[in-house]
Amino acid sequence: MEMSVKVPWFAYLANYVVSGFIPDEMEARERRKLKHDAKYFWKDPHMFRKCGDGMFRRCVSKEEGLAIVDRLHNSAYGGYLATSRTNAKVLQGGFYWPSMFKDIHMVVKSCDSCQRTGNIGKRNKMPLTNILEVELFD
Repeated sequence: MEMSVKVPWFAYLANYVVSGFIPDEMEARERRKLKHDAKYFWKDPHMFRKCGDGMFRRCVSKEEGLAIVDRLHNSAYGGYLATSRTNAKVLQGGFYWPSMFKDIHMVVKSCDSCQRTGNIGKRNKMPLTNILEVELFD
């Protein structure tokens, strides 16, 4: 009868942003990184990150992020788009987690429908030839 609670990746950041608390067990390098990563702010009950483009995006756990990617990629309105377009959709939706680009790439790479369809490669293209135009009664 054991209960396990998964702590989200931004738990230490949330504690630092809200109260300025830094755990004693952190090494000096981790403390400096925590202070450097203070691009986050807390608006109860969510944590937000100010990204490079000036937009604020809600921080989600990796499991929530993968569920969002699944809905954006595999659903009827998703369209089975490539990695870059799926990344753009997640960012437009206002979500962020640290490994999102790598996770989205792995989801698209492991999608069976995406791997079965693709563009025609240069090797399989037919060579372009001019059409000989012949006029009537020539």
